[in-house]
Amino acid sequence: MKNIIALLLCLLSLIPMRGYSNAAQPGIFDAGGTGNFVLLFPGDSVYFRKIQMIDEHIAIQLYRGFAVVRGEYKMLNTTDSPVSIKVGYPVNASIHSTDDNYGNFQVFFDQLYALKSYTNGKENLLIIQPAAERLAIGENNWYVWESTFKPKDTTTLTVYFVVNTNNTIVREGYTIDKNNGFIYLLESGATWKQPIANGEVKIALMDDIHVKDIRGISPSSVFKVNEPDGILYYHFNDLYPTGEDNIVLVYTDAIEKFDFAYVSQKRQLLFGSIDSFAKQSVDQSRLTTMSFKNPFKVQSTSFGAIISLFAILGFSVIALIALVWLLRVFFRYLRSKRPTRGTEM
Repeated sequence: MKNIIALLLCLLSLIPMRGYSNAAQPGIFDAGGTGNFVLLFPGDSVYFRKIQMIDEHIAIQLYRGFAVVRGEYKMLNTTDSPVSIKVGYPVNASIHSTDDNYGNFQVFFDQLYALKSYTNGKENLLIIQPAAERLAIGENNWYVWESTFKPKDTTTLTVYFVVNTNNTIVREGYTIDKNNGFIYLLESGATWKQPIANGEVKIALMDDIHVKDIRGISPSSVFKVNEPDGILYYHFNDLYPTGEDNIVLVYTDAIEKFDFAYVSQKRQLLFGSIDSFAKQSVDQSRLTTMSFKNPFKVQSTSFGAIISLFAILGFSVIALIALVWLLRVFFRYLRSKRPTRGTEM
């Protein structure tokens, strides 16, 4: 009987800890960002993997509360015929972790603001724009335009936009950090003919942000750093992009009462600044290799989580004491009903 009681106690002791560990899904939520533009409509699928991204140059300026992005893509039509297709940027997307230490997580992208796209220097007409309200992932919430690619020729597409990075939440269990966060999904480039022949991602830290203010980057060691100038640089060749190549960056605390509407009104000045930065060459001799922390790890201590844990443990202890007391009463009752030895039936 003692063995049965011990087994019950062990099983009950596991319940609160398991419930606590699964209490809240870990991950990064409401970060600003985007991915490569992608082939969009099923009717264009005949051209799948016939146009190759031979150059991808991404320039990003990170400010406190927002980021400005300029993407320049040189696309080669490998066929002997002109190709006209619809391409677009999704407003919302999600990715799932392949790291068992963190389980599944989702990254939600905030609205892409003030997006402009150009083909060989001529501005594209957007034939679809996102709804004013934020729609769920998977719904038709896109920026879309038509592009024509000449046969055996290279077409240059340039895209500008501003995103709000100030709403980022990094969460583990009951503990959360409110930060700035930016994501760039390199894996979305897999919709084009592979590989991406040549590419670079360079980031400028603005608003007196320093390298030490970066809370974490994934992948942790792909960027080389010019720390005095606040420049991060990543170069790649012949990349077959997967989820492991997605860039996730968390930096500085969120700003209370942040006015993003005011920021978006300055988009022409911001686009001029990102143009200048994109055209600057990178001094390779000043770059050093640096490994960053995991962006999915929270850095603050949640007293609410500690109180919740002790409350759960306290309830468990009380429940176990009550169970033991009830079992003792029950077994005493059974013994009281046993016939006394030597008593004739």
